[in-house]
Amino acid sequence: MFLPRLVLSCIVLKCFIITVTYTQDDTSSTPDKPDSNTDSPPPSGTPPPPGTPPPPGTPPPPGTPPPPDTPPPPGTPPPPATSPPPATPPSTATPQSTSSDSTTPPPPSINAKGIPSSQYRVICDIKKRRPGLEAAPPLCTAIASSNATEAGVQDIAPYRGSLPFMRIYDDVLYEQWNDVFNCVGKITVQTITENIKSDNVCMVAFDYMYKGTAQNEPDCIRTQQIIGFLCELKALNPGTSFGIILSSKVHKIINAFDVESLSQHVDFYIAKAYHYRACAEFPEPPPDTRRATEADMEVTICALKDQKYPLCKVILMIDIIAYSYKIGLKVHHSGNVTYTNLCTKRFNKNRVFCLDTLDQFFQKAKLAYTNQMMGIYVLYADFDDHGGACLCKDETQQTTFPILKELVRALDGQDSSGCLGGCTTWAQYNDQNNTGGN
Repeated sequence: MFLPRLVLSCIVLKCFIITVTYTQDDTSSTPDKPDSNTDSPPPSGTPPPPGTPPPPGTPPPPGTPPPPDTPPPPGTPPPPATSPPPATPPSTATPQSTSSDSTTPPPPSINAKGIPSSQYRVICDIKKRRPGLEAAPPLCTAIASSNATEAGVQDIAPYRGSLPFMRIYDDVLYEQWNDVFNCVGKITVQTITENIKSDNVCMVAFDYMYKGTAQNEPDCIRTQQIIGFLCELKALNPGTSFGIILSSKVHKIINAFDVESLSQHVDFYIAKAYHYRACAEFPEPPPDTRRATEADMEVTICALKDQKYPLCKVILMIDIIAYSYKIGLKVHHSGNVTYTNLCTKRFNKNRVFCLDTLDQFFQKAKLAYTNQMMGIYVLYADFDDHGGACLCKDETQQTTFPILKELVRALDGQDSSGCLGGCTTWAQYNDQNNTGGN
């Protein structure tokens, strides 16, 4: 009968401890409060410590909690004396799960290899609504509008769905930002806050905060103005992310800001590096001085590293516009087209296009992956072959958005492009469509 008595004693002891804990006030959880058990019995004449059951027949001292409903049976040997455990702060205690299916929750959605899945991973800028573009492009993690007008923002509203929305302010130049910082500009902290709330904006980015000329040292004055501006915005818009757009020209990236100070307040940067192996289909790119100084992507990334920009906060802009030129007495830019139009419309024989192949688009996004950047900004996602007119089939035989699929494939850490069929080059469409029209 010794074993049952011992088991019953342990059970009763647990019930007693639970009762005492329930009847104590909030200070009973204080880490420095010792356990009610003691190493040895108290000396003769010393009243029992609070919570210790009195011997049978002895009235409890005033203020002592009543004994438990089920006292230990007479004759039950007391539990062996043990040293009290050291006090442990509740915050550091490791609770033991009683659930049989309890598991550690997985971390946020992250690819086994590749850029982490977040709202910054693939930001799709949509320029305008287009026939055949009924919903947001697949694989986008956020929708953006770089059209500063409210009409432009509302125009793409049907494509947003439940995706996070980024608004770009790109109509304020460097000198005009001084007015904004002094609360007399065309936009203010209040108007931006109103737009954030009315348009359900999750992310905001500001362009042209950098000087238009090269700097010999960091622009600390402008940096402090931006920091104060961002602090005001964040105080009024908790949960909204704010970022800065960097110049596409390397000499304007150098010393544009006090990067170390600014990076403590900026949630992200967007690097405007348009071309990488650009115009592969054009044997002699047209002499366009406006675009001649725009940085190659690798050069831009090297400049960002040299200037100590945290690449984990940098989103790489990738331009997927099909640029077209007319060749006559002089070469001039003649407007841009979507890849759907490129593969369906007829163009004048003197009109040529400056394009990247699907594999080259893959290599662009691969730079973001290998440099562990925050994500990519696609300019503009609606210029992709959203109608599937170019018949670039993927592994599931789908033909829509082939460029976007290549970009995401690179972000997933794939080793090579997934180009299928005749879509390793766009030359076939140049040849067959440059027979007439404009």
